[in-house]
Amino acid sequence: MKIKYIWNKKTDNEYQLWPNRSREYYITEPFVPMGEINKQSNSPLVLSPPPNTINHLEKHGIQSSAFASHKKGYYQSRAGVDFHFLVYTVSGSAKIKFENQHARLTRGKAFISPIGSSYNLSCETDDWSIIWFHMNSTPLWNRAFGGAQGVFKSEHFSEISKIIEYYANELYSPASSFLLLESYANAISELLKRDFLNGINTPLEEGLGKIVNSMRENPAKNISSSAAARILHTDKRKINEMCLKTWSITFQQLMLQIKMQKALHLLTNTDLSNVKIAEKIGYSDAYVFSRAFKAYYGKSPKNFIRSRKEIS
Repeated sequence: MKIKYIWNKKTDNEYQLWPNRSREYYITEPFVPMGEINKQSNSPLVLSPPPNTINHLEKHGIQSSAFASHKKGYYQSRAGVDFHFLVYTVSGSAKIKFENQHARLTRGKAFISPIGSSYNLSCETDDWSIIWFHMNSTPLWNRAFGGAQGVFKSEHFSEISKIIEYYANELYSPASSFLLLESYANAISELLKRDFLNGINTPLEEGLGKIVNSMRENPAKNISSSAAARILHTDKRKINEMCLKTWSITFQQLMLQIKMQKALHLLTNTDLSNVKIAEKIGYSDAYVFSRAFKAYYGKSPKNFIRSRKEIS
């Protein structure tokens, strides 16, 4: 039977064919033409998060991501794109060709393709369900995905698929929790690192990890990269290099992230005043804390609480 294609994409570095009933369920802003694709069917084939949704994954270097279910006849060819590509197979199977190699993607297997590389994908069954990611060029993801292309059996597929499902469900919920989304995004990033990065750390990396854990336990501390360098008998440059490699942000950005996540937790789960929250996360007064919170999250603590009350 002849396959009906509802959409195709042709650019200098990509060719993609969508057969009828292929679907994508985005957890970031879609980059495919939703309207053009959705008008081909009585039910939406591309779903997008609610308008004005914050992309919590962006801070972790995740440019785009979606659940997808592609049908027999789906085809994609890419060459020289400016992001790392990662795909996990949830069910079904597909064929992949890269670097003169042929492989089959089945449940629990992951394919990674670094920036600038090429591959051809073709769906050979009636249903190939996947979770895919486009990762930015950051020190962390360049370290994880910057080597050779390959197909791997994921050791953490079950945890990764579950936490991404939790993230998606919360993202699409009418009363989604900012704090839960932030936590899920952190967990997704950590699990992806666990799947693709070597878990063996140098003594210097272990020492930095202890400092970071200490800050998480007591975010009222104010420690600079210079102070961390003195504690670890190194220099600021190496401290920031390690932070970029592990978290994709500098040491000071990481310290700010820890403080802001704690502030978000306190705003969401307690009735503490801004004065008390500022004190607990190491700010001199409520005004300085409020400015920092707004710069980080795009809303003042007062407006954040107000918007949560309006939703509930």
